[in-house]
Amino acid sequence: MVQEVWRSAFELKWWPLDIAIAWVLTRDRTFVERQWKRSGDGLIGISVAIAVDRHYGHPLKLEFPGVEDAWTQLKSRLEDDAICVVGTPFRRVADMSNGAVETSESQREIAYTEISSLMLHEERDELCLIPEDWRVARGSNWHNLCGYRTVLVRPNGVLHYFPPSKDLVLPSENLGPPRNPREPGWMSISDAAYWIASEGGRISFSLRNLEKWQQTFFILLPLMSSGQISVIGRRQSRGLAVPVPATCFAGIAVDYPYSDSPMDLLLCERPHLQCYGIVDVEQWERTFSDCLMGDDRYTPEYSHLQASNADIAREFPFSHTPSVEPVATEASTTSEMGKRKAGRKAQYDWLDADLFVRRELDTRGDFDDANQVDDWRCQADLERSVADYFSRSNKDKVPAPSLIRKKIGPMVDAWRRKQGAA
Repeated sequence: MVQEVWRSAFELKWWPLDIAIAWVLTRDRTFVERQWKRSGDGLIGISVAIAVDRHYGHPLKLEFPGVEDAWTQLKSRLEDDAICVVGTPFRRVADMSNGAVETSESQREIAYTEISSLMLHEERDELCLIPEDWRVARGSNWHNLCGYRTVLVRPNGVLHYFPPSKDLVLPSENLGPPRNPREPGWMSISDAAYWIASEGGRISFSLRNLEKWQQTFFILLPLMSSGQISVIGRRQSRGLAVPVPATCFAGIAVDYPYSDSPMDLLLCERPHLQCYGIVDVEQWERTFSDCLMGDDRYTPEYSHLQASNADIAREFPFSHTPSVEPVATEASTTSEMGKRKAGRKAQYDWLDADLFVRRELDTRGDFDDANQVDDWRCQADLERSVADYFSRSNKDKVPAPSLIRKKIGPMVDAWRRKQGAA
């Protein structure tokens, strides 16, 4: 198979064996994409990459003890005829002068009844399947060999029988503090979402908390689709950045960062916003930039998506001091900063409170609207509603009135700006 490294691993119709084994072992999309871009490097490459990740402080949660165990699990599915597998038959015959002649046939499907008699064999970073009986595999000369090269499996079958892990815990402290939108320039959509979800670095949370990302994009996408937050990107991954039409984000599905990808998005079956999470500059430039996928599963409508820092700072003016301190990791844009102990986790979920405030204002209107009801005539009425909301959702723990007033004011201002721009 031609090594189409410009494509995402999850856009391919066939996976090489090492990529399939990497997925079965880790269920980690970013890791698998990285192995694909590195051209795999066989089982040793997988083990080395896992060891490197562990060395730099962000170890992967493995589904099985090692690559051999992952292959055993994958092979059992191949033996059940659950996953389609193909390969190119070859035969190498050695001569008396230590040379060898190798012949091959056309690629064909490997019968499931044959799989049980085959074993994995690594030769110069290439994974082959050869007969377990060495007399069949090599005959009378150890330099002889026969079996299948270029072994490929269907990724949809692998993903079906080895779905993404549900219980991975990934604390946001691993990423360090978010990028500050008060600095001039642009930031990735994932960076913007992280700024919002962490309330400017004030709270820590599990990056695998899908509800947190859903809440974040529930707020962020309407601002992008209405043009209140400007977005730029590279048209079909080429050339310089250009403005992305705001309407492209209206009603778009999202493949959330650090979350299990829905199968239809994983296989690029419908338009969606693909967010890879926080990565360093090199990874962002080469592979893991946020993309807007249209009806072409191989080429994004826009890649390298970035949101305006000024717009993010205006809509989400978190002013408190971050409590999530930087941690040196390869996957963090702040990896050059020193390690420090993370601060105390926030007691109250102000992002959730922001959602509540916006819903209340959308439903009940502004305080000075005509014919407004008696219990909705000033910000103090909203503050009492927020206090009651915290009492019900936070086990009777309620912030001080002064803190609620300080937090609610910017939320109301942001809602009014949105109404004025509509």
